[in-house]
Amino acid sequence: MKNQEYKNFNTFRFFEENYGRQNNDGISGLAMPEYKENNYFIFKLAVFLVMAGLFGFGLMPILTYVLKTPYPLVVMAQDVQRLDLRKNDLIFVRGVVSAKDIKPSDVVVYNADIDDSGMRVLSVGRVTGRNDGGLSVEIQGDAASVKEAAYRQVVGKAIGRETVFRLPWIGVFGGLFKKL
Repeated sequence: MKNQEYKNFNTFRFFEENYGRQNNDGISGLAMPEYKENNYFIFKLAVFLVMAGLFGFGLMPILTYVLKTPYPLVVMAQDVQRLDLRKNDLIFVRGVVSAKDIKPSDVVVYNADIDDSGMRVLSVGRVTGRNDGGLSVEIQGDAASVKEAAYRQVVGKAIGRETVFRLPWIGVFGGLFKKL
């Protein structure tokens, strides 16, 4: 008797009876559970703005304190072939506590000039020597000429040993905000 029940059992009909027939469409009329959209857009926006604020406004003061320099992050405005730095690379800068910390072959960031708008122009170069008992350094950038910078002009040393630690193309995002 049980064998007869199994032979007559129709899984298609069972499926249709239990899950279909809601819209009289048979199997294709299966009702999908209704998707409830999250109405948390304002909450998500607020969380995003808080996170962006913490990252944007909190990162620089923390890096300034930890790296002991007013310019802990520098975005390259142009290529520096001798240092293997490209435009829009982000480099980290560690402050220099004393003139003794600057050694030949260190890559330093220094105040080169003040432009027409009153902004400081920072330049990057490799230290080639020291003059005046260490109060000034000879710096060679991308050009073949060697510039002399006073110790007080040096903002800091780029982080990295043989080569500078850099994050490529990060400066592109900064350029997007500059246009706003």
